[in-house]
Order: sequence, then C-alpha cells, then structure tokens
Amino acid sequence: MFVWDTSGYEGALVRQLVRTGFGDAPGTGLLVWVRRGREALSAMSYDHVPELPDHFPPLVGARDCAILRVGPQRRFPCSGRYPGLRGAPDYRVRCWHEAVLVLAAHEAGHIEAFRSHRSAVRQLARGKSVRIARDSELSCERRALSALRRFRREHRCATTSGR
Repeated sequence: MFVWDTSGYEGALVRQLVRTGFGDAPGTGLLVWVRRGREALSAMSYDHVPELPDHFPPLVGARDCAILRVGPQRRFPCSGRYPGLRGAPDYRVRCWHEAVLVLAAHEAGHIEAFRSHRSAVRQLARGKSVRIARDSELSCERRALSALRRFRREHRCATTSGR
C-alpha cells in the first residue's frame, strides 16, 4: 500500500491511521491519497488509478485507488452518518484522527469488493460457477463503525477536549 499524504496533518500518523483503518485488507497494488477537504470527511474508491496531478510520485503496480478527504480541525466533532443511506448507523467523528480511520475502513470495504469482483470474473472466464456479491455501502459503513469502536478503546483525541 502506498499512502500519499497532502492533508497537512502529521504524515507518519496519517499513514498509521490509514493502515489501521484498512486492517487486513490486501494492501498490494493499492494507492491511498489522503488530502485536505473542505467538509469534515469524504472519500471515493476506484477500481483503477484515476488521472493524478503531474506532481504525484510515479507509481508502479497500483491497480486500485482510494482518495480520502479530511477537513480542518474546526470541522470536528461531526456526524459520521452516511447521508441518504437507509439503515446507516448514526455516530460521531470526534477528531481528524477518527476521520482518517473511518474513511480508510469504509473504503477498504469497497477495495475488497472490487478485488473480489475481479477474481470472480476471472473464475467465470475459466468456466467456473461463482457468485458475484454486490458492493454494499451499508456493509462498508458497518465496517467503518466497527473499526472506530476498536480504535476508541485506546485513543483519546486531545483536539476535542471540553466538547
């Protein structure tokens, strides 16, 4: 996994949070770009590497990409609920640390679905019968909330004290 951080937050910590959020998800062939956003949190996953800025470091072997946008500290705490998604869990994201982690865990679910789909298509091409599971926003949200609960057992964010 290659993590490119242009968020303005502490680079080593951002990379650690991304790796924690992705957990056991396969990291080979994966680019994760953490950048500054206007809103508190937003992200997007791709089953390819989209066009990147010219100043981006050269990549070899990247097949999938997740772009995580994390807003400035003044945007936290905020709601982590996925807007417009029926059945999505309600939760609070207390600080930028939690935002990076939640976004990484959510997008890890999409990356795993992309890879599972590609594997199933290869199996079908070989004449094998397989079931192709749908990519689910709801399952990605549940994954993110589970990662957040585990993270909070050991993390107390100093940026939200007094709130």
